[in-house]
Amino acid sequence: MCFSPTRLFSRYLTNIRFLLSASRQMWKIRRMPDRSVVFQTLDSVNIGLLETLGARVERFQNVESESAAREFIAHLEELSMNNIVLDLHAAPWLDSLELGALLEVNKCCRANGTRLILYAPRPKIRRLLETCRLTDYFDTATRMNELEEILQNLTEHRDGHMVYDAGLLTLELPMELTAATVPGVEKQAEFIQQELKKRGRLKSISIDAAQLDFIDSSGLGFLIGLKKVTQDKGVSMSITNLSSRPRRAFEIARVDTILLHA
Repeated sequence: MCFSPTRLFSRYLTNIRFLLSASRQMWKIRRMPDRSVVFQTLDSVNIGLLETLGARVERFQNVESESAAREFIAHLEELSMNNIVLDLHAAPWLDSLELGALLEVNKCCRANGTRLILYAPRPKIRRLLETCRLTDYFDTATRMNELEEILQNLTEHRDGHMVYDAGLLTLELPMELTAATVPGVEKQAEFIQQELKKRGRLKSISIDAAQLDFIDSSGLGFLIGLKKVTQDKGVSMSITNLSSRPRRAFEIARVDTILLHA
């Protein structure tokens, strides 16, 4: 059924419609008047405070060539063990080369358990991120208190943990469930595997996603694998407290019916 010509043709048409719609929207966004954004200037005091919270502030510079893009990526990747606040207030637009560079840097940051935070992006850039469906991938802020909140959440909710009581197991997911964090969660899940071998002891598993802010294909794969194992053993598994941001990843990957409603 996965190779049904009707389903493949339907998906092909859906993708074509999305590309045409996105191209039309990009053309409209590009023609939008350039407007500034209201934001709080990051002075030396604020920059110093952000450094104490584990963040480095960098000013965005236009990338005009592939070699410049590589240098830009390499420079920020050197800083990626810290969270990076990239000040975009002076940038009127991001072309494909610049957007690709930001995606690469954010990927590196997430692999290190940190974030690339876009600070004070202009309205055109915000619309660009929305059209490219990247608003869930990049954190953005325009004020110091918003930055502090993002950084505090990263510190408090970086790791998940597990609670087991009388056959009911609750697995609290970390803030990000990605290729970088799944191995740590899998180690916790080893206990689940052991309990599943003891027939009758484990009755149900509740996956608490209250802290979850971002999930990638590796995280979804981990949950699907866990769902299959529990079903095979006759143990129920549910996902609770899932917010709209990661829920969209479930829906885009078309696994929401498997993980959320089955």
